[in-house]
Amino acid sequence: MFQWIFSWIKGVKDKLLNKDVAKSLQKRNPVSDEMYEAISLWNDLYLGKASWLTGKNNQSLCLPSAIASEIARMVTVEMEVTINGSPRADYLQEQIALFLAGIRSHVEYACATGGIVFKPYIDGEGISIDCVRTSAFFPLAFNSKGEITSAAFVEQKRQENIYYHRLEEHDLQENGYTIRNSAFKSYSSDDLGTPVSLKDIPEWANLQPEIHIAGIKRPLFSYFRMPQGNIVDPDSPLGVSVFARAVTLIEEADKQYQRLLWEFEGGELLILIARSAFALDRQGNPVLPNGKERLYQAVEFDGDKNSESFMQVFSPALRDVSILNGLNDLLMRIEDTCGLARGTFSNPQSEARTATEIKILKQRSYATVSDTQKSLEAALTGLIEAMNILTTLYHLAPEGNYETAFNWDDSIIVDMDSEVAIKLQEVAAGIMSREEYRMWRYGEDEETARKNLPGMEKLVDTEEEE
Repeated sequence: MFQWIFSWIKGVKDKLLNKDVAKSLQKRNPVSDEMYEAISLWNDLYLGKASWLTGKNNQSLCLPSAIASEIARMVTVEMEVTINGSPRADYLQEQIALFLAGIRSHVEYACATGGIVFKPYIDGEGISIDCVRTSAFFPLAFNSKGEITSAAFVEQKRQENIYYHRLEEHDLQENGYTIRNSAFKSYSSDDLGTPVSLKDIPEWANLQPEIHIAGIKRPLFSYFRMPQGNIVDPDSPLGVSVFARAVTLIEEADKQYQRLLWEFEGGELLILIARSAFALDRQGNPVLPNGKERLYQAVEFDGDKNSESFMQVFSPALRDVSILNGLNDLLMRIEDTCGLARGTFSNPQSEARTATEIKILKQRSYATVSDTQKSLEAALTGLIEAMNILTTLYHLAPEGNYETAFNWDDSIIVDMDSEVAIKLQEVAAGIMSREEYRMWRYGEDEETARKNLPGMEKLVDTEEEE
């Protein structure tokens, strides 16, 4: 039984490896060097490895990971995916359940670097799903709709100082679907190396160099792409990070945060006392009170203990308010740029606003979440289709139709107060019945909704007595 086993290679590889992949497969790499460099930058920012965080100036607000995490949380909170309609549907639901339980972390990685691949494979017992990050995924061809039709996946293994790379190419053509496996040996993780036989590596020895499957009309993987426009390479099939447009602002926010910390550190209370007030150790150094080393400092003062120069207190006025205001302004600009409502990271009380203004500002988050959910729904639909194909190929469950339903938490993307007001107006105008309103508002079935209508209790009791 053919097995797909992929692992994430940490960090986007050197451009040389990207070119080696395309060259070994004799195909043009449609992803530009600028795009790979941008992905590498976003990945470093997400991991807290920004270039401006060096030396003592390494304090960070960790905004890239916070932005990706917040969007992923809003997108997936209370998300439900149900597959029903037949025993085949039940099998698919069972196979995807574990994957969906951890979907938020996968969405977060996609938010950080622009996308992620959902890749189903046969694990010997059923269907498992790999989430292949951008560093191990190389798109090779895509159609006029921007859908990726050919791609290579990279798996790396290391044995002492030798690196083995396996390329698995998926190629969708009019006459079917072809999967090719090839292995390479190198002494560098960034160099694809020279071709070797798959049988030279025990884990890959049973893999077939090439498999052709007729009758397949879609790739056996699904790419989840962030819905924002690609500002790095508009022609690329890859997505961009949710914070791609705010990188410069994030750098400035980190620097402003470092100024704030420096202000607090530099403004700490310090008492300067003459050396003669302290006992000396064997080396002749003043012995400061235990645990109070940062509060006291021994200095050379003229005069005796009764003079004013014997002790001085250093307590400068802090400029924290102006620095905090500057930081808050930067955070609001980052929120605007990333499509988040103000108050997500900034101080929501910094500006007095009416309820209507707050709702307008929240529309940014509503739109961002809604668009991302649509993209995720399309990717999961493609994943389930690929799982269904594998189920048929390996006779894992009886043939049968299935229907997929997605249920999102509407409170994140919909202003519920406005929705309720609109529905009540429709009830008053006779466009919607009171039963329909209860069914929508409280999730009741028609019979329960009718019984729970005001005034229906007496009518029900009368009917039961008769």
